[in-house]
Amino acid sequence: MDRRIAESIDAHLTLVVTDKHDNVIFSDSSIIAGLEMAGDTGKLRESKSGK
Repeated sequence: MDRRIAESIDAHLTLVVTDKHDNVIFSDSSIIAGLEMAGDTGKLRESKSGK
């Protein structure tokens, strides 16, 4: 198990919320964000859409 947790206080965050038919309900982005990644980071990075 990998116990390393990557952290950043200068992340660029983009959030897109869709319904089950892929209609966009909300979309926004910010360069003022923090990010912490834990777990299988390779799998988290496989797809930008998360599908």
